[in-house]
Amino acid sequence: MIGHVIISGIEDNQMDCVVNVVSVVALYAGRPDMLERVEEVVTITQNSDINVAVACTAARYGSASSTPACKRLNRARYFLLGSA
Repeated sequence: MIGHVIISGIEDNQMDCVVNVVSVVALYAGRPDMLERVEEVVTITQNSDINVAVACTAARYGSASSTPACKRLNRARYFLLGSA
């Protein structure tokens, strides 16, 4: 149908889902809707329960305040947004 796009990812089990989560974690870390946003982003390109589970695990790890990844995200967020 012209003018109507249906976005549905294929069912594959590759690790692309972890890469797709980085920007979501940077924007939503610490917010209660972070995992919902992760699922939305992952299912655009990969419609698989295992991909969503792996992506949510990576997002939880990346948003944990004690991890090196989260410390880097916080520095990047401060650099881009200032004190906000």
